[in-house]
Amino acid sequence: MKPAAFAHMSLSNQSDHLWKEGELLAIRETKPFVVHLYSLHHFLVEVIFLFNTNQIEAIKIMEVCDPLSDYADMVQLPKLF
Repeated sequence: MKPAAFAHMSLSNQSDHLWKEGELLAIRETKPFVVHLYSLHHFLVEVIFLFNTNQIEAIKIMEVCDPLSDYADMVQLPKLF
């Protein structure tokens, strides 16, 4: 699956696909949110949860130019990224 196809899915379908096919790489807290970083089909996805309710606020495909410095100490990213 390519990022564009994933982006056109509904939030519900994105989350289902991510839970089945994605690999959790890191978790960080930036209150009021908890952000999970996933690897999915050779691209990266952030899932943003509300801290108090654990509900998904957004699912965001990370662009190549997005900084990964927030995760630098938490994970060794594959050389593809």
